[in-house]
Amino acid sequence: MTREEVFTATLVRHAAVFTIKTGVKRDGTLVAREVVGYWDTGAYAEKGPTVVKQSTIPAGGPYRIPHLRLVGYCVYTNKMIAGAYRGYGIPQVTWAYESQTDMIARRLGIDPVEFRLKNLLREGDPLPTGQPAQAVGLEECLRRVAAELRWGEKSAPGRGKGIACTFKNTKTPSGSAAHVSINQDGTVNLLTSTVEIGQGARAILSQIAAEELGIATNKITVSFPDTDTTPFDASTTSSRSTFHMGNAVKLAAQDAKQQLARLGTQLWYCRDDEIEVGDGCVRVRSQPGKTLAYSALIARCYAAGGSVLGRGFYYPQVGEGGGMWSAPSIFWMYGAHGAEVEVDRETGQVKVLKLVAAHDVGKAINPVTCSGQIEGGAVHGISLSVSEEVLVENGRILNPNLHDYKMFTAMDVPEIVPIMVEVPDPEGPYGAKGIGEPVLAPTAPAIANAVEEAIGVRIQQLPLTAERVLEAIAKSATT
Repeated sequence: MTREEVFTATLVRHAAVFTIKTGVKRDGTLVAREVVGYWDTGAYAEKGPTVVKQSTIPAGGPYRIPHLRLVGYCVYTNKMIAGAYRGYGIPQVTWAYESQTDMIARRLGIDPVEFRLKNLLREGDPLPTGQPAQAVGLEECLRRVAAELRWGEKSAPGRGKGIACTFKNTKTPSGSAAHVSINQDGTVNLLTSTVEIGQGARAILSQIAAEELGIATNKITVSFPDTDTTPFDASTTSSRSTFHMGNAVKLAAQDAKQQLARLGTQLWYCRDDEIEVGDGCVRVRSQPGKTLAYSALIARCYAAGGSVLGRGFYYPQVGEGGGMWSAPSIFWMYGAHGAEVEVDRETGQVKVLKLVAAHDVGKAINPVTCSGQIEGGAVHGISLSVSEEVLVENGRILNPNLHDYKMFTAMDVPEIVPIMVEVPDPEGPYGAKGIGEPVLAPTAPAIANAVEEAIGVRIQQLPLTAERVLEAIAKSATT
């Protein structure tokens, strides 16, 4: 295929237009919000209906708003097909509600950070689905972003700071299964169908298995997905892998430990409650001399005990409601971004000087991969905010190549400060929850809010190209 054919045939994210009406008291208390969105799904529906549903549910924003009306329309057009894209519609709705949230704060003369702090969702507040919010680290995210950005300090001429918050649900209900096989040499094979796409899933899942079994991660081999041999997983999407598959791996490892304990009772003729399994060994609590490594125990009992194959299946138990498919989301992800920008009024160029990204990760099982997800999502978001756009005129793509379709490269990346906030989720493995998708969402509104502070102009369409900035400046000069 030619590059032009690739651009024409590929799936794109859904373009969307929003109308938002918000009721707010003079003291800054939000009381009502109506959001109506029209989503361009292209020539075929593809994932359009579920993107619209999933993103319309949280379209009011991560705030305590007692009265909400949230409406989404999926519209066919004679354009490229729109499909699943990082964030599944949440970046689009976050752009809309966080742009307006800043506009409201400025109109009321309230600091945008203080306005958000006044209205943020907190523990026990009702979510749009009606379920009570739990494990909400959003306030800490916002405060740490503001502190890192030195929010209270005045910006130099031509510069500005902006901030934005987001929250995201996950695919619910959905199931994940895992197998943990302990070999005769004490090594472990971990079988899952989670796909490693660079997010670090294999590392995190091996850490969970190692933690439960009490062995080093270098003794664990994580399989690649193969429908002939690996157990079921609903999908590697929706920031669900650490939460869902992580729980399945944890259950499978616990099952394997129980099997090892039974082998111990058979070998030493003792009761179940006398056996202790951990640190790579099985032992009788009251008799320290009766201790065997996993490998030695399996070797001595293999014929009688059979193989040690732990099985785990996780399927969240949730009630009926407005989740992604048919039920409330089993967990919600929260985050806040802050941006410092410099705008050249002569050329219209927007330069992002610094981006601070704080996200409530529940528990950072692997801080390196977690930080990498935040940084990668931030770079992705900056690129979408200031340069990436497929230009279409009369059904024809005007920039079907990587020269005219402007993507950020390593040379364009500004200073990025990733911040991990840990508010453990009671259902997550060791308190962990997803992080991969929400990291994209707040970047664009944070940058746009910073641009308004820098030049006093509100731009309501992405990306924030030099042409749009100059057009907005010229328009503001005549009004």
